[in-house]
Amino acid sequence: MLQALAFLSIFLGIASPAVAAETVIRIRYATSSAMSLRGTSPLSWSKDTPLVRVAPDLFELRLKGAPAEVKPLLDGAWSLGANFRVTPEGTTELLPRFHTAKGRVVLFEPRFASRILENERPIWVYLPPSYDENPAARFPVLYMHDGQNVFESWLVDDSLDLLFGGDDPPREAIVVGVAHAGDARLSEYTPTPGENGGGRAALYLRFLRTELKPRIDSTFRTLPDAANTGLMGSSLGGLVSVFAAASEPAFWGFAGIVSPSIWWDRRSVLRLIPGLEHAEPRPLRLYVDSGDDGRADTERLATALEAAGYVLGGSLEYVYVAGDRHDEAAWSRRFPAAARFLLGPR
Repeated sequence: MLQALAFLSIFLGIASPAVAAETVIRIRYATSSAMSLRGTSPLSWSKDTPLVRVAPDLFELRLKGAPAEVKPLLDGAWSLGANFRVTPEGTTELLPRFHTAKGRVVLFEPRFASRILENERPIWVYLPPSYDENPAARFPVLYMHDGQNVFESWLVDDSLDLLFGGDDPPREAIVVGVAHAGDARLSEYTPTPGENGGGRAALYLRFLRTELKPRIDSTFRTLPDAANTGLMGSSLGGLVSVFAAASEPAFWGFAGIVSPSIWWDRRSVLRLIPGLEHAEPRPLRLYVDSGDDGRADTERLATALEAAGYVLGGSLEYVYVAGDRHDEAAWSRRFPAAARFLLGPR
């Protein structure tokens, strides 16, 4: 009957009314309690709209029309933090928190041994606020070099707790602080031999990919695909991050390149950047910054990345902060903006 009416409408030149696409809101949260939403029209801020439990840890609401913002409630208790934005006529999955405001740092391994590098180092892991509260949630992972400094000098855990609980928060993520191996640091963070030695960065990246990452993925609830796997570092750690993005573009979804030592081996890493133009897949987001030290080199890097097809303000963020020195304090100050960009909106 419906097909006949549609044919008659076409035959008579009568336009069929447009069918509004559904907006689907899903909440992945392990609980036996009831879940509901409040929000902008067609929802209400003064009345609960119940969600339907479609799995033990999954709730769903289907709507004609789309609220711009919503806030989940668990047995009448509001979720913590900012409101959630909704994708009109699409599916939006929310990971709310109701009880936990801060993440925690654990010492994953005091002496993680590498057969590839023939040495060992401590590994620390930051678990975001939702990790313990919501066993249904999985998270992207950011691997950070010079792990000794990640939570002591950069205060990454404190910065992320503030970001995740603030306005317009990024996605929550697991951070793995990978300590450098002392005297081996220069060698492991440099892609080519220079005047002072070096050239083992490819082995260091292989250690991350084939020895450390499988252990992290098997121990914690990660999103293990390339789009949700990134790395970040400063100085020589920034150099090895550039090298990773350019030499293994299919493996890293995002990279934070902080005050990178581009000068190494007569800027040889810049010669790898044009290869990113035709790489598929390649990192989705690249963040580059510097203070006064190394500014000319980071500008060269940003220009090369633009030539390879990255877009400033889109897939590429380049930041120069006048007066910032090449030190841990400056990198700690710049970390929150870098993390917000790399992790993307919640």
